Amino acid sequence: MEFTRYSWGSLRSLFTGIRLFLLSLDLHIMFFLLIQLTEQTRGIIASPLLNKLPQGAALINCGRGAHMINHEVMAALDSGQLGGALIDVFPVEPLPDNDPMWMHPKVIVTPHMASSAQASVIVAQLIDNIARVEQHRPLRNQVDKHHGY
Repeated sequence: MEFTRYSWGSLRSLFTGIRLFLLSLDLHIMFFLLIQLTEQTRGIIASPLLNKLPQGAALINCGRGAHMINHEVMAALDSGQLGGALIDVFPVEPLPDNDPMWMHPKVIVTPHMASSAQASVIVAQLIDNIARVEQHRPLRNQVDKHHGY
C-alpha cells in the first residue's frame, strides 16, 4: 500500500484538507485530547469515554498512542457515535500499512510530527541546562518520574 508523505512545505494543503473534512462532518462537538500518558490515562480513549460524547462528535488525538483503544474507536466511528477522527498517534507506530484506520472514510491520519524544533533552540536549552548543573540550580524541562511525565 502506498501512502503520501508530507513535508512541512506541503502541509498547508493538508491542513486545508483536514479543515474541509471536519467541516463536511457538520460537527458541533470535538473531543481534543492532548494529555500526558500515565497509568491513569492509558486506554482512556475507549468505549466508556466515547459513549459519553454526543453522537457524531469528532475525536482529535494528538496526545499519546497508548491513550487509544483502536478497535473501540473504529467501532464508535462505524456506529456513528463518532462522526470523524483526526489521529496523529497510535498504540503501534508506525501505523501498520494494513491497518484499517488508513482507509476509513471518517479518519484522517496525520504524520506523527507535532513539532519541529530548530537546532538553535535545542542547543540554547542544552547550554542553559549545562550552566544550571554547574551552578547547582534546577534543570529546565525535567521529567517527573513519580508522575510519569
